[in-house]
Amino acid sequence: MRLLKLALPAAMLGIFLFAGGKTNTSWAEAQAAITGSDAIAARDTETPLEDVALTNRCIEGGKEKIYCLCVTKIFKNEMSLREYRGAVALYLRQDLQPILAYDDYTVAEINSIATLSQELASEDMFRTRCDEAETYFAATTES
Repeated sequence: MRLLKLALPAAMLGIFLFAGGKTNTSWAEAQAAITGSDAIAARDTETPLEDVALTNRCIEGGKEKIYCLCVTKIFKNEMSLREYRGAVALYLRQDLQPILAYDDYTVAEINSIATLSQELASEDMFRTRCDEAETYFAATTES
């Protein structure tokens, strides 16, 4: 039975490799390949991996779940897709070099995204921004 448990994943991996799939593609690279333009608003694009990653990292950072859900909604509502993905990358990584190297962001972009993230998550207007984002997403799910 133990051999069978090991054989199945090995067979699946072998099929994937022989089919020509890439094994070292990050989720951010995969998402970037799917969408055509990062200039569109993040709220107009489905980004479930980024949404979950941002919310979970925020919670792991010691914040309350309701706060983290609001942060995710605010960021997604207010940012472009590229900014949103950069903000998620900043939340996920402590070191900026991987973001600059693999996600092709400039230092100026990272600084701009970090500033925007801090501004959007600040207490000033936070509840208002969260309400606006919730209203927007509730309206889009109803139609």
